[in-house]
Amino acid sequence: MTAKNITPTESEIEAAFRGTNFGGEPNMHILKYSLLKVASGYHTGYTAQCIMHELKLVNKSTSKPSLTVRGKYYLWELFQGGYRL
Repeated sequence: MTAKNITPTESEIEAAFRGTNFGGEPNMHILKYSLLKVASGYHTGYTAQCIMHELKLVNKSTSKPSLTVRGKYYLWELFQGGYRL
C-alpha cells in the first residue's frame, strides 16, 4: 500500500466534516488531535470519532476505539510534517 492510497484525500476529509461545527477550529487540527487522543488512550468526542471512522482511521468501538493501520500511518504523517497545518 502506498502513501497515496493510505492517506485520506482533502475531498474525503471535507466530505466527512460536512455539516459539523467545531467553532471555527480547522478540520485538520480536529483530526490531528483526535487521532492523537485515540492513540494515547484518551476519550475523544462522538462526532470526531464518527469522522475518524468514516475516514477508516479508527475501528468503530463505543467503549475504546483504536487506530487502524491507515490511522497510524496518517497520524505519523501529520506529526512528521508531511502535511502542513
